[in-house]
Amino acid sequence: TAPSELREKGQRSLSLPAYLNRYLPFWSQPEWLEADRWRYVVANQPIAVICRDTLISYVNSLDWKIEPRDSTQRDELKEEIKYYTRLFACDDDGEYDYVQVNEFIGKDLLDIPFGGMAELIRESEPYGKVVKILPVDGGTLFPTNNKEYPVGQRLKEYPLNTIYFPKYSISRIFMSPRTEIRYAGWGMPPPERIYLSIALLCRGDRY
Repeated sequence: TAPSELREKGQRSLSLPAYLNRYLPFWSQPEWLEADRWRYVVANQPIAVICRDTLISYVNSLDWKIEPRDSTQRDELKEEIKYYTRLFACDDDGEYDYVQVNEFIGKDLLDIPFGGMAELIRESEPYGKVVKILPVDGGTLFPTNNKEYPVGQRLKEYPLNTIYFPKYSISRIFMSPRTEIRYAGWGMPPPERIYLSIALLCRGDRY
C-alpha cells in the first residue's frame, strides 16, 4: 500500500501528491528525464564519463575510519567499531566491499536525479545491527515525501509491483535538492546542470 504524505503538526504550507511523472522535450534544457536517458547522455560523452570516474576514484583514495560521535566512548564502542570496519571493508560473503559500494552509489549520485541509495539489512528491525549493505539501482527508485517510508521502488519490467522502504532500512545521498514543489524529494545531478554544454560537446564531436 502506498504511504500517504505526512504533514507536520501545525503545518500550513500546501503539498502536492507524493510523486509525479515529469516529461519534457529532449532538445531543451531538461528539468527531469528518465534515469536510463540520463545515463545515456553521460555514457555518450567521454569527457563526462572521465569526470565522473575521476571523482569516484578520488573518494576511494581517501583514508577512512569509524569514530564514535562522542570521542569519550571510543573504548566502550570498541567492538562495534571493529565490527563495522570489517563490514565496510569487505562483507563476510564477499559481495560488496567499500570500494564497490562507493562506485555503485557514486555513479547514480553523479548521473541521475534520484541520486544513490543502499538498502541496510538489519539483524533485527527497526534499529538492530546492520549485517549487510546492498546498493540499489537508483533508476528504479522515487521519493514518496513520507517520512516513515521515504522511498519507493518500481521496476519498469514489472510496473504493478511497487515496494516502499522504511526510513531505517535505507541510506540515500543526492545532490542539489530541488526547491520547486513539483520536484520535492528529487535532486539535480551534474549532467542536468551542464546539459547544454554536454550536448554542445557531443554535437561538436559528431560534426
